[in-house]
Amino acid sequence: MLASDLNNPAFVGPTNPDNALSVWFLSKPVQNPFRTAKEGRPIFEDVIYIHIESGGDKDTVIERPKYESDESRFALQWAAYMNAHGNDPQMVGTPLTAWPLITASQAEELRGIKFRTIEQIAEASDAVVPKLTQIVGMAGHSFRERAKAFLGAAQNAAMVENQAVALKEAQEREAQTQAQLKALQDQVQQLLAAQQPKKRGRPPKAEAQTATEASTEI
Repeated sequence: MLASDLNNPAFVGPTNPDNALSVWFLSKPVQNPFRTAKEGRPIFEDVIYIHIESGGDKDTVIERPKYESDESRFALQWAAYMNAHGNDPQMVGTPLTAWPLITASQAEELRGIKFRTIEQIAEASDAVVPKLTQIVGMAGHSFRERAKAFLGAAQNAAMVENQAVALKEAQEREAQTQAQLKALQDQVQQLLAAQQPKKRGRPPKAEAQTATEASTEI
């Protein structure tokens, strides 16, 4: 080991280079492309990221999804995040900001009472419906039904689009199969033509005349 190695007990006053970093964890909504295409509306999921800055170096900033090893490498920061957000509900669904029916400020007010997705609005209990009325300016029950209608319409549209895509792919596969069959048939025809014996035709005129003269001389 090198003398500067932290694992070397002979090294006096070892320091952890990670101590010079500013590190914290955060949750970010990340779009799930597979579920978005399937459902026909933007579907997001909360993903835990790690943010790393190097002191005195404004150009060295890293923000990426958390690795499992980060939990032990930055144990204090991870513990602080879990203490503050360990019990937070994880968002999976369509963000309120993707719904044209409500404004950005209304979406913020709804988040204030723990509604973060359109799916949560659609599944709201009768007990909390009056709170929706106070925020969105319409009857809470109607608002909930409109959320259900929005999700249903998006799902139906996605189903139609997926069927159209599947039909187009099937047509392309059929066209490719037909092209391959045509190419194979052409190859077979060429092979058969090459194997057929050549027909003997009449000899050229010069050869026929020479043969006649030869027979006369005899």
